[in-house]
Amino acid sequence: MSNQQTRFLAKPFASAWTTRAWTRSLTVSALLAGAVAGAHAEGFYVGGALGAPEYSSKINGYGDESGGLGPGYKFYGGYDLSPNFAIEAGIFNLGRTHATGGTAMVYGESLDGVGKYQFAPKWTALGSLGIVNARLTTPTDDASSPGLKLGLGLKYDLTEHTALRFGYDRYHFVSAFGSKPNVGETVFGVDYHF
Repeated sequence: MSNQQTRFLAKPFASAWTTRAWTRSLTVSALLAGAVAGAHAEGFYVGGALGAPEYSSKINGYGDESGGLGPGYKFYGGYDLSPNFAIEAGIFNLGRTHATGGTAMVYGESLDGVGKYQFAPKWTALGSLGIVNARLTTPTDDASSPGLKLGLGLKYDLTEHTALRFGYDRYHFVSAFGSKPNVGETVFGVDYHF
């Protein structure tokens, strides 16, 4: 791998940890999580998931509109406000899209409201709606964009504290490089409930 490729792949991680929005989001999430965990630990949970991204738009003219290269991933923390509703904050990386013209990547942070409906023992249907702040990077330029996120999924309780999640998230970015790109991602992950 060339030095240029290494710098391009490392760039999202370096940029993400230095942006003010990213730092504020993580700080607020950590403070909320600490307060919630101290006050009512059994409602708090954390999780992580791997994903297969699907780019349906080019990013600044780069990439393939018919697919994406993974893996993507996300890490999140949440709090159950009731048996049927939770709030989650997290970070995500939507892998990359690549074509002859070059490679584009998308990553950022999210805040979601999550509806839950237990339809059978150990099985719960999930639906989420949220907002995101994303960084979109290409070989020639970078951009930031707010966006909307919609998710559907299933959760299966393995134990009292551990659950598997399977779902699909759809991201719609409001303004990046003069367009409104869309990225979907199939995700599979694990939750740990305190």
